[in-house]
Amino acid sequence: MKRIFHNGTELRAGWRLLLFCILVFAFGWAARAGLVRLPLQSYSGLHPVLFILADALMLVVALIATLIMGRFEGRSLATYGIPGIRELVGRKFWLGAMWGFAMPSAIILLIFLGGGYQVHGLNVTGAALLKYAALWLLASLLIGFSEEIMFRGYFLYTLADGIGFWPAVILESIGFGALHYFTKPFERWEDWFAVTLITIFITLALRRTGSLAFPIGMHAAFDFALIYLFRE
Repeated sequence: MKRIFHNGTELRAGWRLLLFCILVFAFGWAARAGLVRLPLQSYSGLHPVLFILADALMLVVALIATLIMGRFEGRSLATYGIPGIRELVGRKFWLGAMWGFAMPSAIILLIFLGGGYQVHGLNVTGAALLKYAALWLLASLLIGFSEEIMFRGYFLYTLADGIGFWPAVILESIGFGALHYFTKPFERWEDWFAVTLITIFITLALRRTGSLAFPIGMHAAFDFALIYLFRE
């Protein structure tokens, strides 16, 4: 029985990952129960406030679950790739943001050259332009933080510890693409494939830099460009 649960050094990776998932689901259920009680009837569809609230809660849940597991294992947040404040605002983050902005810009440029994208002007102007730019920027940052820490932090580290880095990368990337495909409306198999490839790139950047600063910056800039800047 001891060999089933223990590898000779610590609790086996599969059981640790199960504990992490239980914590995430438990805290996530409590967070959602509180979220549905908020008066959000005036917000609907693709509104930045809904993203800000949902992803802020996801970030808190991910950090709490990671802190608990880190304390249990005797590991710091940095071990799971979670950057400190100084690293987060440093070169890796901004380099990731540059990549994240360049990628959708290149896609839009190709669509434009093919005649599928036209610019007719701004949807909003003046104070509304600044307001929604700030809201979507905050929402995009929270998306980057919450999803990267949730899926590429403790989860990926422990999964790779159990089955190896490359199998973990493939499994996690396909799973992350599937999560987008099955939980977000209007996404097709092409989106699943694209998200899988982007996730592989992000994971390789994490392995190269040893930090989630680059993936967070890239994820945030990518979403801000596609959701707000180039949105019809």
